[in-house]
Amino acid sequence: MQNHKFDYCLSESNNHFRFASKDKTGAAFVTAGGLSAGEEIVQMNILQSMLVFGMIVVGGPDWTQPFGASTVTGEPPFEVNEVNEISEQFTKKGFLLGERVAKLVKSMNSVAE
Repeated sequence: MQNHKFDYCLSESNNHFRFASKDKTGAAFVTAGGLSAGEEIVQMNILQSMLVFGMIVVGGPDWTQPFGASTVTGEPPFEVNEVNEISEQFTKKGFLLGERVAKLVKSMNSVAE
């Protein structure tokens, strides 16, 4: 059974995203409940979608996070006590990815001017 209202909303959403994201810069950050819980494949899917819609994709700052940044929250030694808590090493990786994206965008803007 097909839901035509859902199909229409999804189609309209895709059309908006396609035009709103073209030539924009993007990077992937994901969270996972455990080690080997699929975070890298999810990052690759996010990056692939960004490429499909014409985005400029930025990977992580070094080989330890080539596809972006991720965090593990539900498996030792990365378990956290609070709902929104992230281990320090993953917070740092997210910060480094954001810093790389910001520097790249700043560099691209200065070349364009």
